[in-house]
Amino acid sequence: MGSDAMLLSRLLTITVLLVLMFASAASAHAVLQSSTPSHGLVLTASPDSLALDFNEAIDPRISTVVLVRDTTRIPLQPASGEGRKVVYKVPSLDNGLYIVDWRVISAIDGHLTRGSFAFGVGSVTVPIGAAISSAAPAWSDVIARWLGLVGVLLLTGGIVAFLWLPVPGAARDELRARLYQVATLASVMIVVAGIYRLVGDATAIAGTTSLFGALGEPLLRVLSVSHDGHDLIFRVVAAIFLLVQLKPGRPVERDGLLAILGVLLLGPVLTTHGLTAGAVGTLVSLAHIVSASVWVGGLAFFGALYLPVIHRVAPDTVRQAAVRFSRLALMTVVVLVATGLVQAYLFLGSVAALTGPVYGRTLLVKLIIIAPLLLTAAVNRWRVVPRLASVSRMWQPLMLLVRLETALAMTVVLVAAAVAISQPAKGSESTQGQPAGGTEESKLVMGGTIGDLNIAIAVSPAKQGANKIELTATTGSGKTPVPGEVRFILKLASVDSDLPPQTTSLDGADGTASGQGPFIGATGWWDIEVTVRRKGVEDVSLTLPLRIGEPKGGKTNDPQALELLTRAQQQVAGARAWQELEHYSSGDGYAITRQYVFVPPDRFSYRTSLGAEGRVMGTKSYFREKDTKWSLTEKPEPVEVRFRFPLATDIIGARLGAKTELNGRQVQAVTYSDPGGTLHFVVWIELATGYPARLFMDGEAHHMVTNIFGYNEKVTISPP
Repeated sequence: MGSDAMLLSRLLTITVLLVLMFASAASAHAVLQSSTPSHGLVLTASPDSLALDFNEAIDPRISTVVLVRDTTRIPLQPASGEGRKVVYKVPSLDNGLYIVDWRVISAIDGHLTRGSFAFGVGSVTVPIGAAISSAAPAWSDVIARWLGLVGVLLLTGGIVAFLWLPVPGAARDELRARLYQVATLASVMIVVAGIYRLVGDATAIAGTTSLFGALGEPLLRVLSVSHDGHDLIFRVVAAIFLLVQLKPGRPVERDGLLAILGVLLLGPVLTTHGLTAGAVGTLVSLAHIVSASVWVGGLAFFGALYLPVIHRVAPDTVRQAAVRFSRLALMTVVVLVATGLVQAYLFLGSVAALTGPVYGRTLLVKLIIIAPLLLTAAVNRWRVVPRLASVSRMWQPLMLLVRLETALAMTVVLVAAAVAISQPAKGSESTQGQPAGGTEESKLVMGGTIGDLNIAIAVSPAKQGANKIELTATTGSGKTPVPGEVRFILKLASVDSDLPPQTTSLDGADGTASGQGPFIGATGWWDIEVTVRRKGVEDVSLTLPLRIGEPKGGKTNDPQALELLTRAQQQVAGARAWQELEHYSSGDGYAITRQYVFVPPDRFSYRTSLGAEGRVMGTKSYFREKDTKWSLTEKPEPVEVRFRFPLATDIIGARLGAKTELNGRQVQAVTYSDPGGTLHFVVWIELATGYPARLFMDGEAHHMVTNIFGYNEKVTISPP
């Protein structure tokens, strides 16, 4: 292998040895996964601690968590924990709404992430909107990273191109002087960008927007501990040594320059996503950065400095230099494309993510700009360079196209700077406030019939946090309701407390829709009201039960709740008739709706959404499937008609829930369970009459809502 051909391999080898010791396996960016207390939770007393669980290790020394109430900020100190989960001590808190403002720096890739969520103490309303987490990077941060990257590219590419290309003796001093000027400019860019990023991290963890507030201890802490601090140290030290080596009049020490370039390139690798994917991801990121530096920085040196000088001093060298640089560029482009594909596999997750998260959309923009860049490079290599020998003036189009190629490449680097500090699409889910989907095993599917529609709603992961909602509406024959636009309006309300309801609108077509659902901020009972809006058809609504976590409050019965239930039990026991509309779901997709009419002491009738119906009168029981004849069964004892669900007897854990309005009447929710703890109930009791108006029942493979109405109306149940 010739000395020129060994240039890139030596540079890569030197940098590999430096970088490998920093590789570790983790996800990219520290994303908050869960917290205790959780977002939206209302506590009866001040918590002793606050636990934050991230998807990767954070560094508590350069991370801050502050409780904010009105204008008061309460900094929290870590009590225990390291790595992904950190516990903070919480002083005694007065009743009120508290915002948790967290700003953390990853211990893996050194990137800063921030966010906030809310919880309450005492009687307070907490908004249940999704918790806020940093997503799209600020343009100022992108520009700062771009300047730092351009500085590295100009230094690396300029030096490698200077060592790679033929340099006639008559042009050596002038090219050396120009290279030194470029290196000086690049060093200034590196220092300015590095200090800006360092101060940005320091102001974030100091909880201030003032530059002076970040000076001193916060700045020193970030410099000594964070990846941005180490990145700045490596880049500045390398830039200083490179300037010394490149000073005109000094002999060129090729191995020394390559070794220093290896140190320079270590800085950017320390703050890339590749570090978070172990040794493979680190090496891929390293190869990507080295090849980009050589190509883009080499283009800038070749088009802006080298070609004008060489054409003036030694024009016969232009074609030879163009051929040599074209070979170098081709090698680096091949490496860039290969490593880019690997990085997309590691951090994108799927092709669909290109139009989803910020990372994917930014990467898509980068790919779009790369297309004309590669086209320009192809024209240079296969159209312009071969004609340099026969057409003397072709060096001017070559220079123009190289400069155009450089401008496009610098634009790609700008977008790449945004990609580098965006949260990767793959592995970025947060159950604390980011969209989450859940697995098939954790999906809860409920449904029922309303009007002429069968409605199914799937909630996943059906846990506290962000959930995905999938809705389907079909007619009894399985067809979509009507062609054209369908809108689903979903309203989620807490049963256990007076939290404000959330409303989510999902547009669909052909009777289906899916998307990010509401953020479920606390465990307990929730009701989901689904309204289907169709063109030319009256709105229809269905309310379904959703229980998250275990019942609260223990097994003892609250006296006020028990008093309401006792009154409801007495009212139902004295009712002359009532009706029920029941929607039952198994949780895995099966759903059926039943309509009942009850007439004590021994008569009731029912009809199901599948078409079956029955009538029971004393000892006689009539039944038929859809479109079949009636059959009669005689029983030895008459049926006893009474309310089907327990109210005041054989129950545990009765608690008052939220008051609300149902069908124009004020109702009070009461939650309770059966003694075995296998079935859990919510009953809404009309405050004016004491009658139950709606009931939820939840158990294993048993999710049911029953609307109860028509008390004491005159109805007749007769043989068919």
